[in-house]
Amino acid sequence: AVAMSLMLAFITQHVELKHQYNALHGTLGMFVPRSVIERLVNNAERLAWVGDTAFGACVATDGERYTALADQLSPLELSRFLNRYFQTLFPPVANRQGWISDVVGDSMLAVWADARPSARVRAQACQAALEMSTASERFNEMPTRIGIDFGPIALTTLGAGTHWEYRPVGAVPNTANRLQ
Repeated sequence: AVAMSLMLAFITQHVELKHQYNALHGTLGMFVPRSVIERLVNNAERLAWVGDTAFGACVATDGERYTALADQLSPLELSRFLNRYFQTLFPPVANRQGWISDVVGDSMLAVWADARPSARVRAQACQAALEMSTASERFNEMPTRIGIDFGPIALTTLGAGTHWEYRPVGAVPNTANRLQ
């Protein structure tokens, strides 16, 4: 009876841990691509070494008149506005198999990557950029500038100590930001 109770307790604990793992995996998937999560988990002690080189496309956006909005709205009102704004820009990225690397204020950076130069990556990024432009026009509350560039990128962790971010590095994301 004791052995059976211990076995039942072990199975219950295992099921609960598996449920927590799946929930955490799902939550982390909202912050980094799901394909990256396992590499991050398996290399947690060496985060500075998690990275790959790839052919990438980066799309950078920036809302016009954001500073004026920030001066007019309370921080809470501004955050609600930005969430509505990003609800129009994010779906084209996800629908075209990209992921959002970064959001700062009213700006965002979306990424598509493949092991080697790819017409598919270029097409997906361009289609998403066109769809984001249309979505921004429909949103009609903040015109949006969009920049796009393609080429070699590193997809890597950046940071130190207790803060790390997973993002593209190289001339491509920088140029996309300058073009917008």
